[in-house]
Amino acid sequence: MARILLVIPGINRGSDKFALRLAKELSEKYGYSFVIIGRWFSNDNKGYLYKLYDVNGNVIYGWYSDEKEDFLEFIERSGPYDLVHTHTATVALDGDLDAILNRIGKKPVIFTPHGSFVVRAFDREFLPFREEFYKNPKETLDTLIRKGARPGGYEEGGKNIEKILKDWWNKEDNRELLDAYTLEDSEFKYPWQKWWLLGFFKDLEERAMESSDIVVHVSNWINGMFNSIYGDKHRKKSLVIRDGIHYTEMLKDPKKYRIIREVAEFYKKIYGNSNRKWYIFIGAWEPEKGIYDLIKAYKIVKSKRKDVGLIIIGGTNNKRIKKYIEREGHKLKDVHLYSPLYKNSLNDLYLAGLLLALNELGIGVYVHPAWVEDFGLAPLEAAYIGLPVIAYNLGGPQEILVKNGLAVGVKPHSISDLSERMIEVVDNVRAYMNDKNRHIIERYFSFERVIKEYHRLYSSLIK
Repeated sequence: MARILLVIPGINRGSDKFALRLAKELSEKYGYSFVIIGRWFSNDNKGYLYKLYDVNGNVIYGWYSDEKEDFLEFIERSGPYDLVHTHTATVALDGDLDAILNRIGKKPVIFTPHGSFVVRAFDREFLPFREEFYKNPKETLDTLIRKGARPGGYEEGGKNIEKILKDWWNKEDNRELLDAYTLEDSEFKYPWQKWWLLGFFKDLEERAMESSDIVVHVSNWINGMFNSIYGDKHRKKSLVIRDGIHYTEMLKDPKKYRIIREVAEFYKKIYGNSNRKWYIFIGAWEPEKGIYDLIKAYKIVKSKRKDVGLIIIGGTNNKRIKKYIEREGHKLKDVHLYSPLYKNSLNDLYLAGLLLALNELGIGVYVHPAWVEDFGLAPLEAAYIGLPVIAYNLGGPQEILVKNGLAVGVKPHSISDLSERMIEVVDNVRAYMNDKNRHIIERYFSFERVIKEYHRLYSSLIK
């Protein structure tokens, strides 16, 4: 039985869920055993820097930042390992990945980054440089780092970058976004205080790649972005294993489908009597995930159509974003929020049931105006259920959804175009449904395919 040391971010986001689901399936189908560790940038709210998980995502134990030696001893005792698979670059922080490999011996390392910290920074703190970056990724990044956008670079130009960022973020048109990206409990409260972030992120991703034998990406788009930024040192060890949805298997499981069916009937009673059609959004409540664009577009739609509503599913740790969504939702009316924040979150089965109900009633449209997305799992799941999908025509959603005829593409960052498409599709829901496209998703984007591809990869690396 091959033993794998698996590293996940440990922040309960999509990459964690993917990694844990993959580990569980590989364990059940092929007999792999896993030691699962969570590692993020800083301590979580319990003070842990490292966490030990089971394959169901339950935290078994934790180590504080001053217990690194105890952590490394545990890792060593829990071996021997045949392979290390990390789903986050954060394990390279403070030399932790190298320290682990020194303890357990040099083993094959797979790095699945689930996007790029560098790329995402240009849709967050470094928004003023976004357009320039997407035209010339490497040149823009290297120029900014050379001019001081790196740790220790303040006196070498970093203060000028800080000023550019501060001036941009404080423009009247950007104050709403500034409010969203202001972190009350952080040492770096405002975006411009992270002028050094690009160099930090690039160094982190490079260190993770250098320690890895294979770098796996979930789409050709994000693989191409890494190639543009890191060149041959990435290109020589990269491959693409596209993500996959587990709905294809879940809906075929009699026990799970029975629950989904019951949930769907429950939601049919709620939404079937609403005399409205509903837009749905699932994801983190962050501007770069499209939540602000969605609400702005919904505001335009609502001014023209009273018979529509908006269902927002997800959550945020940012109190300002939470207040914004609550405030706008209250003003616009017919906005339903499902989130752990309100203790009404939906697990996979209940979420599938809700989507199925809206699809069978012919009153649901999934909207995904993310600024940056390396794949687009949630809209793909909605498409598999049969719902029409609207997405910005960029990044992963363009590659996975729009080009495969699974979504209506919208001009990126255009609120007017987004609102027009939302009206067009909601007025013709059945014409845009994806019911006839399930075979495309089953063929190219099933989770079963992902499991097989990772099994082949593991087998090729384990001697």
